[in-house]
Amino acid sequence: MVKIKTFIAFTLAEVLITLGIIGVVAALTIPTLIKTYQQQVVTTSLQKFYSTIQQAIKLSEADNGQIATWTFPATDYNGSPANLTVTFLNTYILPYLKVAKNCDLAITTDCWNPVNKMNGTSNAWLSNSNANIAKYSLQNGQEIAFLSYTAAIGVGVVQVLVDINGPKPPNMVGNDVFLFLIAQQAASNLNAGNGDMAQQIKIGGLYPDGYELDPSDSYTFRGCGKDVTYLYSGAFCSTKIMGNSWQIPSDYPFFN
Repeated sequence: MVKIKTFIAFTLAEVLITLGIIGVVAALTIPTLIKTYQQQVVTTSLQKFYSTIQQAIKLSEADNGQIATWTFPATDYNGSPANLTVTFLNTYILPYLKVAKNCDLAITTDCWNPVNKMNGTSNAWLSNSNANIAKYSLQNGQEIAFLSYTAAIGVGVVQVLVDINGPKPPNMVGNDVFLFLIAQQAASNLNAGNGDMAQQIKIGGLYPDGYELDPSDSYTFRGCGKDVTYLYSGAFCSTKIMGNSWQIPSDYPFFN
C-alpha cells in the first residue's frame, strides 16, 4: 500500500493576513523606536561632551589652581579682542582636551559650521563666520566653539558651544548644537545684554546656559522654542534637557 504524504502549509489568505498584522505592528512601533533612538543619541552625546569639559576643567585646576584664580579674557560683549579668548583656551582648556584640529579664529568649516536657529533660519552670530568665536574639532567627532563676555558683565564667563555630531546636519541650536558656559566664580543674574544666562551660580565651573532660571525668564532672547527668533534662540535647551535628568522632555521642540 502506497502512503500518500500530506503537507501542511499556510493558505494565501493566511499569509496575507499575517503580513498585514506585521505591517500594522511595524507602523505602530517603528516610529516610536526611531524617536527613542534619536533621543538617546542626543542625550548620550550631550552627556559625553559635558563630562569631557568637566574633566578638562578638573585636570586644569590640578595644574593651574582653582578656576576662581584663572585669568579670564577681558573681552567685550562681542568677544573682542578674540585673541584673548584663544590665549585663555591655550592656557586652561585646550591642553586637557583631545583636539583633532585647531582652527582658532579662522573663518572655515573645518572646525565649525554655519548654524541655524530653531526655526531653521540662519544664525550668523553663532556660525563659523563670526571671527570672534574660537573653533576646534575634537577627536571624538564633536566640534566646539568659545566666545567670551568678561569685560561686558564684570564676571569671568566664556560661552561654550558644542555640535554633538560635528559637521553633520542639521547644525541647529537645540537639535545638535547646544550652549553652556564656564563661569569663573559665584555670581547671580549673569546677563551679557542678550537675556540672562544663569542665576545663582555658587561656585566657578561648567553650567548649562539658563542654569537655575525660570523657563520663562529671557525666553524671548534665549528660550528653547521654535518661536524664538533672537540671535541666542535655543540657548536654554541644554538646561531643559539636563533639568529633566538628561532626558528629552515631552514638550521639547524636537525628537517628539
